[in-house]
Amino acid sequence: MWPVGLLFKPAGYLHFYRATPFCIRPVFSIFTVMTSSSLSLPSQKGSYLLFLHLLSGQTIRTGQLGIFPFPAGFYIYVGSARGPGGLRARIQHHLRPSPKPHWHIDYLRQYAEITGLFYHLSEESIEHQLAQELQNSSLLETVAPKFGASDCRCPTHLFYSEKEDVVNETISSLNFFQLAVTTFS
Repeated sequence: MWPVGLLFKPAGYLHFYRATPFCIRPVFSIFTVMTSSSLSLPSQKGSYLLFLHLLSGQTIRTGQLGIFPFPAGFYIYVGSARGPGGLRARIQHHLRPSPKPHWHIDYLRQYAEITGLFYHLSEESIEHQLAQELQNSSLLETVAPKFGASDCRCPTHLFYSEKEDVVNETISSLNFFQLAVTTFS
């Protein structure tokens, strides 16, 4: 199975993408009002990329990690879902801003809107490989060191660009899809 992408766009259009080893291609688009209960996600384990848009700059306390200035722009968050309910439970959690933040991303989600999602079903996590691929991109910046990565050696799991097209260009060039090919034979 290839990774699946959902890109939420203005006016409630939901664009479904399927990645192949060679490209990301649209599968279909529908008009919908997205809620956490209307999104059908698998309950298996996996890794994911969340795409977020922060409309205006904010200074945000991210729990024990500290206070960081988050500039307006576009963010990619790398995560994994290994617990009960798998991707379904974790993504549904992210779709609703949490009144009691638990993860670093919960603090940012109080201000930023989710604009898209790619997920990859796998018993083994590729979260750190994805973070490394994004870290290697000269087009993305780190605004909060160790964000989402306090339990690993990665410098961060959150990446920033002022421009959405930079995020799209970076994602389309990622080796994420090659990783998917090696994970699923």
